[in-house]
Amino acid sequence: MKRILCAAAAPLMVPMVFMSSAAFAAEAQTSSVRDNGMSYTYVQGGYENRDYDDAFETDGLDAKVSYALDEHLFVRGGLQLFKGDADYRCYGFCNNDDADGYQLSGGLGFNTPLSTGLDLVVTGDIVHIDYDFGDDTGYAIAGGVRHATTDKLELTGGLFLEDVVDSEFGLQGGALFHASAKVDVGADLKLGDDITTFGLFGRYNF
Repeated sequence: MKRILCAAAAPLMVPMVFMSSAAFAAEAQTSSVRDNGMSYTYVQGGYENRDYDDAFETDGLDAKVSYALDEHLFVRGGLQLFKGDADYRCYGFCNNDDADGYQLSGGLGFNTPLSTGLDLVVTGDIVHIDYDFGDDTGYAIAGGVRHATTDKLELTGGLFLEDVVDSEFGLQGGALFHASAKVDVGADLKLGDDITTFGLFGRYNF
C-alpha cells in the first residue's frame, strides 16, 4: 500500500514543488544577474556508500546525467549499482545476509540566480530501488543553494525529503572542484533520519 500511495502522490508533488520554487525565486531574486555560468548539462560517475541505520550498508558505483532544457529547467537521471551486507540486527528477519541491488531515478530540476555566484536549485525525482530484500518505488525532493565560492571551488547545501525504502528528511551538502574548463571532481554527503550517504565523483560538463 505504501508503494502505491507513493507512486500516486509523487507525480503530483513534483510539479507543486517546482511551481512553489518558481514563485519563491520570482519574489526572492533582487539581483539583475541572469546567469552565473554554472553548468547543468553534464555526465558524472563515481563511488557511493550508503548506511541505513539498523538495516544494511552498501558500497557501489553511481552514475548521473543532467541536461539543461533552458536557463532554468533541466532533466536528470541516475543509476546506482551496489553491494552490501545486512546489519546484524536484521539477521533472522531478512531473506539473506546480502544487500545487493540497483537503483534507477529520473526527474526534473529548477535553477535560478539569487545573486552573483549563488544559484537556487530544486530537484524532484521518481526513484525505484531493487535489492535482495525486495523492491520499492517512491520519490525524492531536494532544495538548496549552489555557491561559486572561488574560481575553482563550488559549495552546495540544502534539505532533502524522500520516501523510497523509508521516509527520510535531512541535510545534504557537497563540494565541487573545477579541475579544468570541462572536468570537475567532487564529494557529497547526505544526513537523514536513518540514512547516511557519502560519495566521490568525477563530472564532465558539456
